[in-house]
Amino acid sequence: MNQKILSYTANQKTFHIQHTEIMRGVFAPNKTLANALLRPNGLEFLVNQSDFFNNGHTLYIDFADEIPGVL
Repeated sequence: MNQKILSYTANQKTFHIQHTEIMRGVFAPNKTLANALLRPNGLEFLVNQSDFFNNGHTLYIDFADEIPGVL
């Protein structure tokens, strides 16, 4: 079985993270996002706009009103 991973190096240590773990960590805590993953193009309807800043090192995401805000 092949799996996709994200590898990065920090403080001379290399870290490897499976894509499935990244998806679970980002989407699973939010019911709306988790349900959107199950629909074709579901995530596209939850994002109004996205832009990269800082030479591509920072991503700004403007979510739709269906996504609960953090207080």
